Amino acid sequence: MGWKKLVETPDRVGRQAILNVHVYKKEIPLGENVDPAKIASMTTVSPDLANLVNEAALLAGRQSKLVVEKMDFIQEVERSIDGIEKKTAKLQGTEKAVVARHEVGHAVVGTSVFKLLAGQPRVKVKIFTMEWYREF
Repeated sequence: MGWKKLVETPDRVGRQAILNVHVYKKEIPLGENVDPAKIASMTTVSPDLANLVNEAALLAGRQSKLVVEKMDFIQEVERSIDGIEKKTAKLQGTEKAVVARHEVGHAVVGTSVFKLLAGQPRVKVKIFTMEWYREF
């Protein structure tokens, strides 16, 4: 008979510690602008941290960088949420209107949040469809 122990997901400090383990275990050189605390606050799931570090390092390597910079981590967090950017996709007809309304939603929500949280650092606002939300 096995025992089961439920473990809560780590908070920001815990995610930062996990992130540091993956960065230093793999000896990944970080740029001066990389703050592990801020990177940890951009994530919510700790199992993804190892993959985040790996993918950010690969992204930096593809650009022939000697260190992994803050922007590499930010791009990888966005890519893990949004998926790979489709640069060749052409929107047509009603799809353009749907995407335009979606993007206006970002502007409205972003402006509202910025006004409500004056003095707080800006964050990227994502708008998801209800179909996407129901999948999780």
